[in-house]
Amino acid sequence: MTEPLFSIVIPCYNAAYTIAQTLTSIQKQTLTAYEVIVADGNSLDDTIAIAQSIMPNAITFSEPDNGVYDAINKGIKKAKGKYIYIIGSDDVFANDEVLQSVAKLTEAAPDVLYGDVEYINKTNRLVPDQHHSQWNGNIYWKNTLHQQGCFYKKEIFNNVLFNPQYKILGDYDLHLFLFTNSFSNVRYDAVIAICEAQGLSKRFSFDLYREELLIKKNRLPFALYLINVIWVRLKYLAKNLF
Repeated sequence: MTEPLFSIVIPCYNAAYTIAQTLTSIQKQTLTAYEVIVADGNSLDDTIAIAQSIMPNAITFSEPDNGVYDAINKGIKKAKGKYIYIIGSDDVFANDEVLQSVAKLTEAAPDVLYGDVEYINKTNRLVPDQHHSQWNGNIYWKNTLHQQGCFYKKEIFNNVLFNPQYKILGDYDLHLFLFTNSFSNVRYDAVIAICEAQGLSKRFSFDLYREELLIKKNRLPFALYLINVIWVRLKYLAKNLF
């Protein structure tokens, strides 16, 4: 059997009310060279039953995990596609042609293929309408790549996975690693996914910025990290006082 071009990993927990729209969005894609992996964290509702009824051929499993990035890693280990795409269980593709369009860009075999993400149902005025992804030095100051806007070559994960010690910004940790180690990249100049804007990373909590600093301490040169200590504290104050 021919291996799929894309492995779409859906980490989820108690997503019975939303996962159907995510799976339907995938089914509507005009390109069908994909597999779907539902990595469920031992949900207490009907998440898995719904997923299996909508997409019987999907790879589904349900077991306790150590957070969303642990679930993602489990999904990646089961993946057979050339590229990994991670989508939330309450997110959808921007349109029915996304995979078809992205597939054309994979011919150059970049390590990362990235694009933009649109936010809906915002509860914080500081969240923009759209995340415009960038692959440049701005990533030293903030996560310029959105996880739902990235396709990762499967081979990347032979040597590195998401660090499950991080509960909010594990994708930022991976993105800093990829950028500082000069992995190849191609930009898809359009919106890839439409995402709910109510996750932990959109609440600008102290835990978010504490995790950001820990990641930067482990990934950045010491002098740049020290500058970021001041920068991150200023960001926290600005977003929580105004």
